[in-house]
Amino acid sequence: MPYTFLKLFMRACKHDRKNVILWGTVLDDAERDFNLRTATQLYEFIAQGGLENVTHQNTKEWEKNPKPENPILVHAYTFRTMCKIGYMAIMHNNLTKKWIIKSFKRSTDSNPTMQIALEKALIDLKGK
Repeated sequence: MPYTFLKLFMRACKHDRKNVILWGTVLDDAERDFNLRTATQLYEFIAQGGLENVTHQNTKEWEKNPKPENPILVHAYTFRTMCKIGYMAIMHNNLTKKWIIKSFKRSTDSNPTMQIALEKALIDLKGK
């Protein structure tokens, strides 16, 4: 189910962008952490396979939902792109049919050993 949800979200980023909303500081975080400066760049990055090695972390009910009579689930994923480990949280409002990107940033839970190894491998590749 979480990966089917992700595929539907990725399809919306490609074909139905008017129904994808960036929440709060998502675009600022995407620019800072992944050099994605516009909503269009972020949507294209997601739709065209920029998220590698996606792993579902958890799904839980949105705790700060202003309309609890309309329960909304938050799906959290980690992913890799180049040598960065990212975190993305997304939601879908079944009443409005809107997708919400709640979070899109560098993962704070990433394994620093793996991060260092990925960065070193990238530097080694560039040096060859």
